[in-house]
Amino acid sequence: MNKGSKQRLGNNGVITEENVRQRGEYTAIRAVKTMLGREANPYMRKAYQDLCRDIDYFDIEGYTLTSSYDIAQEAIVFLCQYIGRKPTDIIPDRKGKPVTILLACFRHVNVYVMNNYNRARKAVYIEDMPYQIPVDFEWDTEAQDYTEVDAKIAALKLTKRQSEVLSYRLSGKNPYEIARSLSVVRETVKFSIKLIRRKYLETFPNMLPIA
Repeated sequence: MNKGSKQRLGNNGVITEENVRQRGEYTAIRAVKTMLGREANPYMRKAYQDLCRDIDYFDIEGYTLTSSYDIAQEAIVFLCQYIGRKPTDIIPDRKGKPVTILLACFRHVNVYVMNNYNRARKAVYIEDMPYQIPVDFEWDTEAQDYTEVDAKIAALKLTKRQSEVLSYRLSGKNPYEIARSLSVVRETVKFSIKLIRRKYLETFPNMLPIA
């Protein structure tokens, strides 16, 4: 990551709307780097490398964020709860013990990354299975053709998380329901929807926004 591209923020400074994104990004980087030291596996290395690149190129037109930026989103959303306070301020953790806001954010990111890592390890893909799954019914050949819609969605080059959010949104679920389905806070869903809309307007400037 280009350390000179953004101004360093001290832990004694106040969390504001203007700097919460940068604070969240740096917190996510530090958290993932710490986990990489403990779990030096391909998943963690890729997550760290992709996250660094996403942060460096976030504002570059045409750049597509990877799913690793979801880690930064988690940190940003967490810190948004404490705008107006300092990262060194003390808050109660889930067990009621006093911790700093920064440490609580580290723990939140750690849990998020490890949950995703564990899901990735347990994932089973159909194309990797040694046999084919039989289907006991015929697909509805009269189904509506969504080829054009699928093509537009593919053109957006969404991250995995953004694709999940959009899929739920298009199925009629509201942000609260999507958050419950993905086991994330509602603000994370709202932030993802905002990024999807921005990508859509940049890719199709003459079309109405989706999501």
